[in-house]
Amino acid sequence: MKKYGFIQLMTATFIFIGACGSMQNEKSRIVNDVAVVKIDSLHYNLGAIPILNDYTINYKLTNESDIPLKIIYVKTSCGCTKVHYDKKSFEKGETTTISVIFNTDSPGEFERYINVYANIKEGPLELSFSGIGIKTHGLKSKSNSNY
Repeated sequence: MKKYGFIQLMTATFIFIGACGSMQNEKSRIVNDVAVVKIDSLHYNLGAIPILNDYTINYKLTNESDIPLKIIYVKTSCGCTKVHYDKKSFEKGETTTISVIFNTDSPGEFERYINVYANIKEGPLELSFSGIGIKTHGLKSKSNSNY
């Protein structure tokens, strides 16, 4: 009886160790399937800008790895901020742009955040911009500034 119990215990131990090793290999594969990205700037300071205008901020991301870069989702911190980005994979050396359109609707200091969810190790990637909205005596500028 003791011999039978010992064999069961050893069999269960080997199965457990094998399963743990298999899970570790799967975990390593997932961690290794991440892209490495280079970003032109994580933050833009827009300075003093007239309110009641739309401003476009472009963040350039370049894939520097052999793993294709895939942007899964982009989330903004405010309804006054919209984003446009390509929903395709980017191979090594390819660059994509995340365009952020911000509407300044009130005077004062502001800071906005954009979280980029992608197959990158650091994820989510946090981009930001800040500035000061200023009144222009009721005149609305027709220009759309690009950063």
